[in-house]
Amino acid sequence: MELLAGAHSSVAITIPSTRRLHEQGYRERAALNPIELDYVRVKGLVLLDDRHFNSGRVVRTQELRRRFHVNPLKKNARYYMSRGKLGVSRGLHNEQEVINFLELQGFVTLVPEDETAHSLLQKLCGADICIGLEGSALLHAAMAMPEGSTIMAIQPPHRFTTVVKIYADAANVKYAFTVGEGKPENFIMPIERLGKILCLVENAG
Repeated sequence: MELLAGAHSSVAITIPSTRRLHEQGYRERAALNPIELDYVRVKGLVLLDDRHFNSGRVVRTQELRRRFHVNPLKKNARYYMSRGKLGVSRGLHNEQEVINFLELQGFVTLVPEDETAHSLLQKLCGADICIGLEGSALLHAAMAMPEGSTIMAIQPPHRFTTVVKIYADAANVKYAFTVGEGKPENFIMPIERLGKILCLVENAG
């Protein structure tokens, strides 16, 4: 939304809030620094209908990706995105088994809470495939990975959401998913199934 202020030759303002872990780094990269105010009197307001992922939001998503782009440390890299300890647990009981399998396939494990925004961008801007549990951590990938690359989400068996796919579509990044098995608080990702989905992704080019 802050990009819209610039498009209308206006100043972006917001209320003071606690910033998320990587927010400041991304803001600096994107040159987004709104004025924070507890109280303000406004002479005139423009009401913007920004519901759903409309064409305007697609354009703004692409602009943010352009601003976030950095020269990657490595091209055609493969990453597994772990939710770490700060993210809400998704209950993947055999995550270490998943990591071990993926490392044999050339994947490197990324834990966002151990990275800065810049170091995440350096890695993900060169990623060919990024696999991770469904959730907001995969948005790091959607906002940085090159066009034509692939995000693959591991979905818990008790819930299904494709919010990340919306951003991936806007970025011309492919989206794949697979679903785990078991109870919501303690499910597993069958390695054989993961391997088959990965093979499909690789063969899809």
